[in-house]
Amino acid sequence: MDYFINWVKQVTIVTILTNLADNMLPGKQYRSYIRLLAGLLYILVTLQPVMSVWGIDTRILWQTVQNEIRLRQESVEDAAMDAWKTKAVSNYEQQLTVIIEDGIRGKGYDVEAVKVTVGEENNNAYVRVTLRTVPGEDEEEKEALTQWIAQSFSIEADHITVRTEAKWEP
Repeated sequence: MDYFINWVKQVTIVTILTNLADNMLPGKQYRSYIRLLAGLLYILVTLQPVMSVWGIDTRILWQTVQNEIRLRQESVEDAAMDAWKTKAVSNYEQQLTVIIEDGIRGKGYDVEAVKVTVGEENNNAYVRVTLRTVPGEDEEEKEALTQWIAQSFSIEADHITVRTEAKWEP
């Protein structure tokens, strides 16, 4: 009787944990992985009494399932982190663009467009700013604008480009 009660407890715990994992995932694209693993766990838990009668060691099977769960969890976490990083970088670029545009216009410079790019190169993060100025600005004004952006936003001056062009795509 105790064996049956423990078996029912295991089935209940697996059901609760798989439903919890299924409901806590941020996206629906991982739902199929959770259901696959849940199915494997259900099969193991359900067949455990039969396997113990035949003398099959379920610990090896449990270990295999646990390893598979750990691998899937790591891939889900990596995908979620990549999505979060992409969104965070995009938001940062948008916000920094607005801040730089407002600051430049507040200083009296006439700038038509600003493009901010955030990235990583050789394990070093960088912020690149590209500006399109109104035709007629001289090189001294462009250099002053570059220096102001570099000092105000702690961006390396060689990552700032100020151009005067007839056609330009940000």
